[in-house]
Amino acid sequence: MKVLVLLTFLCLYDTQASPTDINLLSSWLKQQQYTNQSIPQSLGAVKVHYSPATNDQKGTGYFRVSPYLSNLGMIGLLQANNTFMDTVKLWIVWYFSHLNQKSAPSGVPFEHFYDVNGNQETICVQPGSSTFCNYNDATDSAAATFLYLLKSAYTFGLPKSVLVQYKGNIEKLGNLLLSLQQRDGLLWAKTDYRVKYLEDNCEVFAGLKSLSYIEQYVFQNVTQAGVYNKAADRIQSAILRELYNNTLKRYRVAKFESGTFYDANPDIWYPDLQAQFWPHLWEVVAYNDVKTQNVLKLMTNRWNDWTKNPTYATGWIESGVAHAIWLTGDKNHTMLYLQAVKRLKFPLFPWPFTVTDAGWLIQTFSQQNMV
Repeated sequence: MKVLVLLTFLCLYDTQASPTDINLLSSWLKQQQYTNQSIPQSLGAVKVHYSPATNDQKGTGYFRVSPYLSNLGMIGLLQANNTFMDTVKLWIVWYFSHLNQKSAPSGVPFEHFYDVNGNQETICVQPGSSTFCNYNDATDSAAATFLYLLKSAYTFGLPKSVLVQYKGNIEKLGNLLLSLQQRDGLLWAKTDYRVKYLEDNCEVFAGLKSLSYIEQYVFQNVTQAGVYNKAADRIQSAILRELYNNTLKRYRVAKFESGTFYDANPDIWYPDLQAQFWPHLWEVVAYNDVKTQNVLKLMTNRWNDWTKNPTYATGWIESGVAHAIWLTGDKNHTMLYLQAVKRLKFPLFPWPFTVTDAGWLIQTFSQQNMV
């Protein structure tokens, strides 16, 4: 009876079951992909949103492609059904094809921009801009989430031959992550941005575990699998040792090159409170771990009504947080958040809403169907 009541609250427009929600989200996500085979440079690229991110000096609208955000969207899309494997594969091939010196001098692709039809590929729409020209938010996260996607896609049916074909590129990404790992076990976000973020390191933990799996079961290299697994274990230990404040019972947001810490202020949603959910979201700790329970108590005490209006904290509370809440078994907050998302975003998904949000929501709805 409790499950039936929950699903009733989660119905799209209060009349349809969550499979309809999944279909709507997955179809929208697929529509963000460039699929014109006569334009190879954009084939497979996945836009962050259907609205232009910026304009060039002539007024032409350009659409943003973010490796990190699209990785997360594709990870979620795998949970919908196998009919979307071609969409995921196209994205994977786009990512690999842009691992070159021009598009990815730091080892992962810069954010790319295209016009509405997928032409005019560029990494610099506005020269001198910090976000629309040669922009890579975080090398560690862009590489790690892609490795996680590869492993997930393989377990959902991506042909082994695809991974074997790109073995060299895959291992370069793994070694790139190893080069960012420091003596304390944590990774810098970028070689020229020496901050060790909690969120990033949780994603890298999961990414290296995924690469270890690929090495062992796809490439049949047990030795190399052990290298990546050991690196992941070092990250896990470092997060619990360096980035958890036992006195305050909450995670630290980051560790700086100087050795000082960015301790989380629970009255600031992003990045301070949001980061608290990443360790169990990426399985660094268990969903029922005491640290996870401390995070839930902190959220309930300071932000108990965030689910009713996800826009008031920072403009938009991304759906990854709600999925993290769902994983802990807190169905009430998850339900309230999803009701708010439907009220504010369905069915057209206006900005701010990204392919990442769609991906996390698909995962949440898919797992609810298993309850």
